[in-house]
Amino acid sequence: MRKFGLLALVAMVALVFGSLSAYAANAARSNTVRVFENNRTAVHQTYARTLGEFLEEIGLEIGPNDYISHRHPSVRIENHLALTVIRGFYVDVVIDGELEQVNVPPEATVEILLEILQAEIDVEVLFEGDLDKVLDEDSLIEVFTRRTEFETTNAEIPYQTERVYSYALYVGEEEITQEGTRGELWRKYEIIFIGDEEESRERIDELFTEPIPRIIQIGTREPFVEPEPEPEPEAIVFELGALTDTSSPSFRYVRRVVMEATAYTARPGARTASGRPVEHGLVAVDPNVIPLGTLLYVENYGFALAADTGGVIRGYKIDLFMYTRSEALRFGRRNVVVFILE
Repeated sequence: MRKFGLLALVAMVALVFGSLSAYAANAARSNTVRVFENNRTAVHQTYARTLGEFLEEIGLEIGPNDYISHRHPSVRIENHLALTVIRGFYVDVVIDGELEQVNVPPEATVEILLEILQAEIDVEVLFEGDLDKVLDEDSLIEVFTRRTEFETTNAEIPYQTERVYSYALYVGEEEITQEGTRGELWRKYEIIFIGDEEESRERIDELFTEPIPRIIQIGTREPFVEPEPEPEPEAIVFELGALTDTSSPSFRYVRRVVMEATAYTARPGARTASGRPVEHGLVAVDPNVIPLGTLLYVENYGFALAADTGGVIRGYKIDLFMYTRSEALRFGRRNVVVFILE
């Protein structure tokens, strides 16, 4: 059993060593690679193991629009490998009126050219014609770009001035109670250009700020003028007991009343309730009706002064002083018109 295991181990080591030797021998052997480019053939002997190493070894650069039959750089190099390279070419392209040269892959069509342009300039490219037309180095293609731009405008809106009449101010006075503020109209437009020409314009947003009016108050109140004082009425000079024509009186009165009148007499020098000595023209009244000191005119008696009171003189009763008893008896009791003077 031990011999069999030892023999198996020796055989395995020999097998691995043989494989490594074969790989090393194969790696050390050069390979023949033929490169076909633009109707020319070049034969290369190379020890490179991958396509990427081989291209770097011979200095052959492959552009993004060049065609190569084996493109992936990790492709292993085998003996008698054939590589075909077809170079891209430049096409004259008029873009919005300006001539440019654009590199395209072999057998490119107009559609492929437009895709390359759109990727390079990052705008939509428009072409009128056959998109399947195959391009060559003599092709001249005219295209236009279609781009979107945005524009904003800002316009001021003037405010109005309002005048309001106010009684709080005098005539000729004005007061600004509110300052005006301009409004604003802001707009945003989306503009489509074909080349350098504007194709369309659309308002996509708007902001309006209302103007605030300027308010001026105008006074309407007339200034107060102090009236001139009226002249005081001339004092009425009258004599107690003097008579006058009551149909056209020469005195002013505040009211007139009808009262029940009686007459009384007293000894000379007697004093009335107001302290004045009795005389013709002094009369007794109810102070609750006619206050003491009030000037009166009593019909058929004359000017009088309320200066006395009496126990039975209540309400609208009046007692007239007479110098003699016979005069008082003769007068008796009667209704008279009494004028209460100003």
